[in-house]
Amino acid sequence: MSANDSLFIVIGILMLLFGLGWGMAGGPLGLSRSASLHWMGFCLSCAGAGGVELLVPLMPPIVESGLRNFFIVLAFMLMRRGALSFLGLPLQQSEHALLLATVVMAPVAEATGLLPAALRSAAMAAVLCWLALASSTACAGRMRREFGWIAAGVVAGPMFGAAALFAWRTNWALNISTHHLIFPSSNSIEPALLVALFTLAVIFNLALCYMVVMRLVRRLRHLASRDPLTNLLNRRTTMEALHAEHLRLRRGGEGCVVLSIDVDHFKRINDMYGHAAGDRALCLLAGVLEGSLRETDVLGRMGGEEFLLLLRMSDQAGAMLVAQRIQCTLASQPVTDANPPLHLTVSIGMVVLPQGTTYPVDSWLLRADAALYRAKALGRDRVEVSVLAEGAVAGSTPWKPSLSPVHT
Repeated sequence: MSANDSLFIVIGILMLLFGLGWGMAGGPLGLSRSASLHWMGFCLSCAGAGGVELLVPLMPPIVESGLRNFFIVLAFMLMRRGALSFLGLPLQQSEHALLLATVVMAPVAEATGLLPAALRSAAMAAVLCWLALASSTACAGRMRREFGWIAAGVVAGPMFGAAALFAWRTNWALNISTHHLIFPSSNSIEPALLVALFTLAVIFNLALCYMVVMRLVRRLRHLASRDPLTNLLNRRTTMEALHAEHLRLRRGGEGCVVLSIDVDHFKRINDMYGHAAGDRALCLLAGVLEGSLRETDVLGRMGGEEFLLLLRMSDQAGAMLVAQRIQCTLASQPVTDANPPLHLTVSIGMVVLPQGTTYPVDSWLLRADAALYRAKALGRDRVEVSVLAEGAVAGSTPWKPSLSPVHT
């Protein structure tokens, strides 16, 4: 067994292991079956390119080279299709079919004398350059939007480097008349080229793994920070935002307002309409609250039917407008599929925090809850305000929406 044959076997085994890993990743890691199968095919095609002569011995050099070129182009194509599927982009079916037809017809044209060997080599290198460049562009754009420039560079950088390498190979092939094909027969191929191709395949696999891990980490962070029903921030993440706001206020930042929002008679809703209707009511309220947010605001579900809204860099007048908009919107939007018709009302406890406030976050919540309980005691469907400042007197500001909701 020659040294090249040993390298082919090593490359084939490692690519088979990579392919097995991608095949198994489709389920446990939540990777889409389309992406995992395409990337498994990418690894198997790399293994096939390395083991062409071992699989089918005693082939003519032009046939062996043609098969090797076909497997390598197929590998790059499957890698790109897997990346497009993973990123939710179109798979470019017609384009890939045309490229594969070019790869299949090129050795036939050369064997019949219609295509010089140099031009065939340049065509194969150009196809690989295009596939690598297109993969790099697609991954860079989507990864930059999702994870930033560093992640985009880690994923798209190796692909762009491969595109540059194959572009150089295309130019080299067009400028000389006698040379080996881009992927020659196993007897003439240099071990250094084998190592380079194997290294490139490994780097691509690592870049794809990095892309999957980044998506998985983002998903885990989302699950850890979000309420599963309403998709709002959960209590822990909301409290972290409040503590961050506390530090900003202590450093002299502009004041803020905290709204504690509770659905009126929520137990009665569950009893009369069922828990499914109660869930729909909470989702309706979450959507209304999200529609009232600015980019700087924070909204979270504290538990049950209680929500908390942090209006950064706001004052009592601005917060009152937000509360009025919330109650008016709820008054005009019934809960879907509720019979008889159901309109939500909410009680809101508001605490106003001026610039330089040093009170701890716990006192914010206590005062907001106290204002909320006062709104409940005074008839519900209203806003009660507490100003958290030394020497300030807690006051109340009742308000009723101009549209009269149906109370339940």
